[in-house]
Amino acid sequence: MFYRKIEKRLEKWKSDNLSGLRYGLTVVGLRQVGKTTLIEEFVKTNFKSHATINFKDSPKFKKLFKEADFDEGLEGFLLALGSFFPGVDFSSPETALFLDEVQECGRARYAIKPLIKKTKLNVIASGSTLGVKGYNRETDGDIPTGSEQIVTMHPLDFEEFLLALGDNAKLIAYLKDCYQNKKHINEAIHEKALFLFNQYLIVGGLPEVVDIFKRTDSFAEVREKQKSLIAEYQGDFGKYVDKDGVSRTDENLRDKLNVILDVVPSQLAKENSKFFYSKIGNKARKSTYENAINWLCEFGLLSKCLKVNPLQLPLKGNSDPDSFKLYYQDSGLFIANLDEYAYEHILKGDYGFYKGAIYENIVADAFSKSNKGLYYYSSDSGLEIDFIGEYQGEVALIEVKAKSGHTKASDEILNNKNKYDVNLVIKLTSQNIGINGNKLTLPYYLAFLL
Repeated sequence: MFYRKIEKRLEKWKSDNLSGLRYGLTVVGLRQVGKTTLIEEFVKTNFKSHATINFKDSPKFKKLFKEADFDEGLEGFLLALGSFFPGVDFSSPETALFLDEVQECGRARYAIKPLIKKTKLNVIASGSTLGVKGYNRETDGDIPTGSEQIVTMHPLDFEEFLLALGDNAKLIAYLKDCYQNKKHINEAIHEKALFLFNQYLIVGGLPEVVDIFKRTDSFAEVREKQKSLIAEYQGDFGKYVDKDGVSRTDENLRDKLNVILDVVPSQLAKENSKFFYSKIGNKARKSTYENAINWLCEFGLLSKCLKVNPLQLPLKGNSDPDSFKLYYQDSGLFIANLDEYAYEHILKGDYGFYKGAIYENIVADAFSKSNKGLYYYSSDSGLEIDFIGEYQGEVALIEVKAKSGHTKASDEILNNKNKYDVNLVIKLTSQNIGINGNKLTLPYYLAFLL
């Protein structure tokens, strides 16, 4: 199993529960990011006993939770639960109950609160479509307000990717030190890091894909697996659980989801990469496709990057939800949805039509995996900044350049103090770390540290 940073959050959950600060932890995120593997291994190694319930594979447990009266005593429920797991002590504070694919059973989600309040169990849950609004429409489901904390698990970031490939801990420590102290990176190491980052750009961070690359070193096999996973995701498109607990598919929504997923690369490749509904088709409107876009973001495949204006903190408070760009949350899936041999051209340094889009997407990917909000700036006069971020308590302009590149738009903003209160530009490129006045140049591969 690969090292995942989110394990530290699981360790805090266990420590909090043992210290009396009891709550259930629910891990959400895109299917196949490694939620089940991580949690099963964690409860196995960190608790004296544990039980795992998968609500997709075990209808008998859905029935058990539906028939339980959690508002009364839990003795009967725990006794019934124990009959399925002989040897597990459900009265012990050293026992963990893992509710996997909990979105399939609204009553199980509701049960987290009474289980936390009325027993000594440590309850942890996960769900692949739990963030999709309206996915579960059962009448007997509810959210355990006040007794649940939610954390999002993403595909591997670049640091996790390096550790997955092998013994790169010293390389990571060196790069972090150079970043923190703004030191020039040894050129040989810089070239090695760029090479590894180029691999990561194509492979992405889905654990199964990373494992295939580690074992085979084959980008063709990587792409084959990525296309298979995309097909799996599309199989989930439009699915929901109706009020009777039956899984159904909204065919109209499914068709729209496929359309949106297909048009994102071409929209990003345009000079003005703001998402235009009209580019989907002459009759496409916000009212028709807005729910589909939100569904894909909630599902974990895409991320929204919102326009911010004015250039002031807080960025979220100054953002416009109706003006946005869309990015894939995993760069590997983005590359897989381009032309069949796109990865071969990328390895040769030939990015073609998608050059700017590829680098923008990998930076958005890094920010998303760090749980940072995505923002960009665009003015009526035509100025556009790829990303806007907060750096050391101030607004920073973040420009992504395929090579060295000039920062004309950022220069105009920096030089217009009467209109903009901005003092820093961060340029992400293939170049080494460098500082020139109020401009900080960083190589792409350090974006996860911002």
